[in-house]
Amino acid sequence: MTAVLATDALAPLAGLLDRTYDGAYPAGLRLDRTPGAPWRGGGELADGDRLEAVVATVMRRYGATRHVAAALLWKTYTYRVVAPVVLGWALNRRVPLATADDTVVRPGPADNRLSIALVDPVVAVLPGDDLAGTPGTRTVADHDALLREAGEAVLTRHLLPVLATMIARCKIGQRPLWGSVAEAVAHPLLIAAPRTPGGLADTGPVALRTPAGRMAAARTLLDGLGHGLGELLDLTPAADGTPYRRRTCCLAFALPQYDYCKTCCVPASFEP
Repeated sequence: MTAVLATDALAPLAGLLDRTYDGAYPAGLRLDRTPGAPWRGGGELADGDRLEAVVATVMRRYGATRHVAAALLWKTYTYRVVAPVVLGWALNRRVPLATADDTVVRPGPADNRLSIALVDPVVAVLPGDDLAGTPGTRTVADHDALLREAGEAVLTRHLLPVLATMIARCKIGQRPLWGSVAEAVAHPLLIAAPRTPGGLADTGPVALRTPAGRMAAARTLLDGLGHGLGELLDLTPAADGTPYRRRTCCLAFALPQYDYCKTCCVPASFEP
């Protein structure tokens, strides 16, 4: 168990996540101990049999093919896992290192609506942080090192094994999956949190209270977290006000109950 100071490090982030995502991060994001069923460890999705069982649930619920169900499950999962990293960095450079071992998942309807919580995560901080050196934190050298640490913990050690299993079992390419991770980085900064009362646009750091400042932050994160994320989004605001466009597709349009996402690259290919 980590000290109470590590919990304090995440308190502002927990409040922002609760306001932005309406209960998707239970117990203020961080749990004191690993909960029982129906919660499951985040690393379980890297197990092929477990992943196929969850994907099959989504297939039945939506009448989706295997690869489409996998893509939608992945999109939801990565949005939930990546948002605390992005918004923790944006708020005060306190980044929960959401490894698979520290992450627990509670399925919702069809298993593609997930609640995420963290159990005693290490929080990466900068040397000048008041909590640097306290139990439950890891002090890194500088801003670049902070992003490298986050990318290694969350993308490489947590998401990459799940992605590899999904590619092998569900016959989907890695580019659209990494595209959803890239959008999971940009969406909290550019769409979700700025629209939230008490969110980044009015109570966040001064540098993030303007669209230009949030766009610059998104570029920094996409380039700094690794895995080529910066190449998968076009951070040019569209005429309709959408702040970016994907260069990949999440495949939601393949279901009759959905349409193209506003950020999708596919409709753009139809434009004259």
